[in-house]
Amino acid sequence: MTRPDVLLFFLLLSSSAFAREAKDVDGNQLLEYCNVSVQFLDSGGFKNDAQSSKSAWCMGYVAAFLELSETALVMDETAGHKDMRRFYPCFPEETGITTGQAVRVIVKYLKDHPEHLHLPAAVLTLDALQHAFPCS
Repeated sequence: MTRPDVLLFFLLLSSSAFAREAKDVDGNQLLEYCNVSVQFLDSGGFKNDAQSSKSAWCMGYVAAFLELSETALVMDETAGHKDMRRFYPCFPEETGITTGQAVRVIVKYLKDHPEHLHLPAAVLTLDALQHAFPCS
């Protein structure tokens, strides 16, 4: 296999494990991992490999969440479900948001709402983004 083929193979192999792991993540772990990402965004470096892994997990999780949210919204609107917009965050149309910005929003929300950290990461991620980018 060529190098890109090997990379694709391992990406596909790990995606099911990633999905299984992601559904078991609560707000405590999301905050821990994404805090490392914010530290990286601020400093540009990691202290060790564990931090690198945690940050990569967080950035990948948030990037996938953003992509899936946008795809689901487009699919709902295409199907004529205009009333569904209220269930999604509404990012600025002209610029959107970056994964790094979304991570910062999520970390701030989790720190501001420690009483919810027992909830699943997906619920908290959606709450954080809806709170920061509400649909009017």
